[in-house]
Amino acid sequence: MKTEIDDFDKSSDNLFLKTDIGKFFVKSLIVVAMIFGGIYFLIPDARVFKGLETDQNKYIALTLIQNPRILWKMSETDESKGNLPNAIRDMEVAIGLLEMHGARLEVLQIYQNRLQALENKKANAK
Repeated sequence: MKTEIDDFDKSSDNLFLKTDIGKFFVKSLIVVAMIFGGIYFLIPDARVFKGLETDQNKYIALTLIQNPRILWKMSETDESKGNLPNAIRDMEVAIGLLEMHGARLEVLQIYQNRLQALENKKANAK
């Protein structure tokens, strides 16, 4: 008994879909569409993250950096850009790390001197 499906399978219109390359191509398009669709729905809008930029969250993010020397360099970069509050914050976190790991007093004094110089510079700028 001949059906419509048999006629469809034998037609030359879908010859590309019968080949292995054609099947692979169609399946690949479906997978790519599903991936992009999933990414579109799973990634939040960037405006959501703007509300998270508080000083407390910045301190928390900086504590992930466990190298006081890197924080010193970040402080110098912020200072050169004229962003003294961020430079001071970086030095405070660096000093906290040094204290937490039991650094020598001489090293702590160097970092505290830089912090004091930044605070003086901020006070004079006002």
